[in-house]
Amino acid sequence: MKRIRLIQSLIAFAVACSSNAFLRAADEPAPPKKPAAVDREKLREELKNLSPEERQAKLKELREKQREELKNLSPEERQAKAKELQAKRRERLDKQLTELHKKKADGTITEQETKQLERFEQLKKRFDEGPQPPRRRANPAKPASPDAPAPPAKPASPEKKPAAPE
Repeated sequence: MKRIRLIQSLIAFAVACSSNAFLRAADEPAPPKKPAAVDREKLREELKNLSPEERQAKLKELREKQREELKNLSPEERQAKAKELQAKRRERLDKQLTELHKKKADGTITEQETKQLERFEQLKKRFDEGPQPPRRRANPAKPASPDAPAPPAKPASPEKKPAAPE
């Protein structure tokens, strides 16, 4: 009889403690989730179940929606958004570079990862140099000025002669 009472008391105590924990947890605000990450996972699940044509149409629609949102931003907001995105890209690049440098130091780096490391280092160098002015492409079809001579025409490819019958 005493055992049964002891077990009942322990069960009642456990229930009381757990209900108290649930009540305290309900009072505390939940940590904010990253909406972009949640939306991205949700979108990935939606797109996974669509046919290729529907998926392409949905992605096109989402891109248009993003463009519209960017058009509605003021120039200052656009600039702030661009800086934010650039900071995220730089952070991601630095993280990948450190991982690849660790692998190189450990001697576990593959040939493909070595090439990737070189490309990332070049990209990092360009990031550090800052934005470059856009390059102008010379149009070979039109001379730069009316007085300048036109560029020489490409020589015609030599025609192949048919093989002589033996």
